Amino acid sequence: LCPGVMSNFWVAVKEQLQLDKLLCYSTVKIVKIKDKRLGVLHYFFLICIALYILGYTILWNKAYLNLESPQGSLRLSLQKPPNPVKISNLTYCQQTSTLPLLNSTAILPCYFWDQNLVVFPPTEATALLATTRVTQANKTLNQCDWLQPECNFTTDNNSTSVFFIGDIEHFTMMIDHAIITFNVGIQRNGVDMKGKLLSLNGHEMKLSPPNVVGQPGKIDILEVQTLLEAAGISSLDDPLVVFDADLNTTQTMRYSGIIVLVVFTYSNVVTFDLNDIQYKIQVRFINNTQFGTIQIIYRKFPNAINERERHGVRFIFLQTGSLGKFDFQVLLLSLVSGIGLFALATIIVDVLAIVILPESSYYSKYKIDESLVYREIRDGKVKPEDDLTIAHKFKRLEQNELPSEDENIINI
Repeated sequence: LCPGVMSNFWVAVKEQLQLDKLLCYSTVKIVKIKDKRLGVLHYFFLICIALYILGYTILWNKAYLNLESPQGSLRLSLQKPPNPVKISNLTYCQQTSTLPLLNSTAILPCYFWDQNLVVFPPTEATALLATTRVTQANKTLNQCDWLQPECNFTTDNNSTSVFFIGDIEHFTMMIDHAIITFNVGIQRNGVDMKGKLLSLNGHEMKLSPPNVVGQPGKIDILEVQTLLEAAGISSLDDPLVVFDADLNTTQTMRYSGIIVLVVFTYSNVVTFDLNDIQYKIQVRFINNTQFGTIQIIYRKFPNAINERERHGVRFIFLQTGSLGKFDFQVLLLSLVSGIGLFALATIIVDVLAIVILPESSYYSKYKIDESLVYREIRDGKVKPEDDLTIAHKFKRLEQNELPSEDENIINI
């Protein structure tokens, strides 16, 4: 094609595309609309948003704090009650020296072990087993050694015994706990904090001696029965699961063992004093679970052992929560994220003004204006004075006359 033809072609394309109109820039224009309906609605939105940001987000939810979950440590121990309940008052204990009832899982002989025998293993970082039932037996290697694949321990005759641990409910548990946060820089011991034990419905439980929780200067001490009541367990003799459908017997919690979660939740946002760190203890029983473990004691190494199958209440401790300190960046982010709601309020009122209200056609004329096409001004095809609105304003400025308020504002 000839050069002249090509140039005419591109000119035609540019005129058809009208890029100045397609890629126009929309800027903000402020128009005061004297309509009390829109004004009241807009200020109502602004007040609600301001209360939400300052009252709820910043003050109530402490959105000015840099929060961190604490890391914790626990020291746990169990102590036998000084005055155990008499065996005659324990319905799960066999009252005579005769053999236990056949296939009974509710009434067995009771041994009154102390804490050194009840707890197994002796030390755990975040858990403790309070043994409630033991099945023990003496076993011996039957003239073989472990080099032979078929070698196993066999149970000695008349060596098996099954018994409950008497009055386990009144054993007291000492819970010495501490927390630390690495980024926030908070470290505290349990004796320096206030705390409370919550019931299953979330209410604070009233404790009587020897139970102690959240008293400054004192280590937390709780009876096993108190922890079970906080989990909603009234008695370890309540049935748990079906043991043998043919015999129509059931296992009790005391017989089969259960798992209980003890959750410590720490917080320093309960009050506005960030040095006031408080905690609450919640206890939950995991339904349809049993717990048992095996303890091996060598009577004569390596040929004779005493095997103890232990069942009981396994307490698992969890430490969680959130501790915080003031952080300006966190406060700034909370404010900026909330300020975006102000723009949303303006958009809603704008839509009402120029789309929904009956006077929207009038309001839209004041809200939306279109300028002349830049390319046409540049090419000299039109002049700024050709815009009637601009020409009117230029003329008034040249005459040192300011437009009246009624000419720029719709008054309804």
